[in-house]
Amino acid sequence: MHAANTYFPDGERDKIRLLDNERAIGDDLERDFPVLRESTRPVLARPWTAREVVTGQWIRNDKNIDKENPPVKTFAMSISCSSINGSIDRIRDLGLPALPRVFGGSRDCNRAYSLCLPRENTWVSSTPLVDKIPACIRNARNMESLNLQGTNVNKIENLEQNWKLETIDLHDTEITKIEGLDKNRRLKYLDASYTHIKKIENLGKLVDLNTLDLRGTPVEKIENIQYLYNLKEIQLTNTDVKKMENLPAGLDQLTLKKTKIKKIENLDALHELRLLDISDTGVKKLENLGNNTSLSYLNASNTRINKIENLEQNVNLTNLDLSRTGVQKIEGLDNNIKLESIRLHNTPIRKIENLDKLKNLLFLYLQNTLVKETDVESFRKANPRVLVTF
Repeated sequence: MHAANTYFPDGERDKIRLLDNERAIGDDLERDFPVLRESTRPVLARPWTAREVVTGQWIRNDKNIDKENPPVKTFAMSISCSSINGSIDRIRDLGLPALPRVFGGSRDCNRAYSLCLPRENTWVSSTPLVDKIPACIRNARNMESLNLQGTNVNKIENLEQNWKLETIDLHDTEITKIEGLDKNRRLKYLDASYTHIKKIENLGKLVDLNTLDLRGTPVEKIENIQYLYNLKEIQLTNTDVKKMENLPAGLDQLTLKKTKIKKIENLDALHELRLLDISDTGVKKLENLGNNTSLSYLNASNTRINKIENLEQNVNLTNLDLSRTGVQKIEGLDNNIKLESIRLHNTPIRKIENLDKLKNLLFLYLQNTLVKETDVESFRKANPRVLVTF
């Protein structure tokens, strides 16, 4: 039996159709995943639309479904388009098994695919356990988004012909290496967080890459990204990175929370840097930020910093977090007149002072400090616009 007859009923213009090259996708799926031959059984003998995809079976818009016996089989393939998102809440309301996040998306529903590849015909959490990217995925050439989050996929492969991909989500997979992406030069977003990747590599041809997320990986060094001039955001929270280095000049956001860095350095060329998060690190001093004049958000909470200093050039700073540090005095902020929020809670600060020039200040956090309540009340009366949390 042809895949077209097995998986997709004929329909009108708004119904699912298989193009000539799409017939091979169903054939390849049956070959790679034999369980599909027995697990795909439509429950209603009439046409179905893309928005009615549910865990391998379909729901009519009139909610013609047996709530006592909801479908539990996984489906090999579903057309993915924006309309499917609107059906997710309705599916949950019916008490059905959770719909996995969309793997592939496109404005052209006839040419975008959501691959829900089962193993042993079961569901784990909200995502089917998948251990490889099948060869048949190369036929989905208009696919713009691939989501493999929470699966057992351990290698990036078979994506050479998916050159329109802009987003790849590999969060919480078994991936050990960044590879196989040389042809995906339109890629803008790569999430490889909480994987087993140890090295930043093989990204040199991804000239449009905008966001790189490597949180929770054993990466130890920032490398091989300095020439990715369109890279705006790097997430390295909870990694083994020890030093700030090899960063692209166009970087907008750098998150190094819970890393092993001990010093702020090598940021001179990052004139566009707006956000820097070095919280929960061993950094001991605020320094080397003079060239980062675009900086608006600085989070240095829970570090070894004990003095507010060297921020004179950061005139665009709006949010400063030095909570849970050894800072003992409010000082060195006269030039930071755009500051709106200062967090100093859980510090040994004893006095509210040196804030007269901060006319834009709206929030001041002083919980668990040594500041006296009478001083707080006096400051509140003199600065009614400022919300002081004490």
